[in-house]
Amino acid sequence: MTTGIGGIFFKSRDPQNLKSWYAKHLGISDVFPVIDIKDKRNVSTIWSPLAESDEIFGKKEFAISYRVENLEALAADLKTGGAHSGHVDERPEGKFLHVFDPEANKVILWEPASGQPSHQPLVRERVTGLGGVFFKAEDVANLKQWYTKNLGLNVTEWGCSFEWIDPANPDAKDPATTAWSPFASSSNYFEPSKKQFMFNYRVRDLHALLKGLEASGIQGVGEVQEFSYGKFGWLVDPEGNKMELWEPWTEAFDAPLNSGTLLILAARL
Repeated sequence: MTTGIGGIFFKSRDPQNLKSWYAKHLGISDVFPVIDIKDKRNVSTIWSPLAESDEIFGKKEFAISYRVENLEALAADLKTGGAHSGHVDERPEGKFLHVFDPEANKVILWEPASGQPSHQPLVRERVTGLGGVFFKAEDVANLKQWYTKNLGLNVTEWGCSFEWIDPANPDAKDPATTAWSPFASSSNYFEPSKKQFMFNYRVRDLHALLKGLEASGIQGVGEVQEFSYGKFGWLVDPEGNKMELWEPWTEAFDAPLNSGTLLILAARL
């Protein structure tokens, strides 16, 4: 069913200014190029701050898009199970269906069209890909069950991970991963941000990146932490969104995020 994170969208007071900040300091453009691990197609994960009034949002400050293999079949299953009553929308970029999970989080299902266009590569010494999508939930267990049942996510006690191939490192021994995990609403892991979401970005040299940001007047949040699976640092953007920067701890730069890794992550909450 679900093959990866297709996009992350979040509300912004000034989207263009925020995009310029991320492009200048972290090298992020509007997409993260990825190669689908199953059929080796060039696909992408869209990244975009949008106006607070944008119709893409429901009641929340963010929306997540998921890539799927067969949207028509999934839509039929969801409709039978009472999970949606909408219709599939076909556009040049592919097929789309918008639904809401039990906690009113917007879920955008996307079956990409064949022949996805190529994209400009990221600035490789800065952010190199999307490492994780985290958001708060009132009932974490119930939400995980919903995503497992309706979208086919392979959710464990700690969340799940999507594997993909980095176009800049296609021959890496292990695939790259993007973690997905709802956090308890009482978690303080997103502080000092007051938002209900946090994104993790993969980077190549965390200490060098943080040193360069500090020289530009951008201070990190807390101290760098090191674990068996990588180094972590944190920043807050100009609109108060906290982000996690992750330098995976392997020479190949592509250590998979397995259940053991997620267990250690959970211990940090």
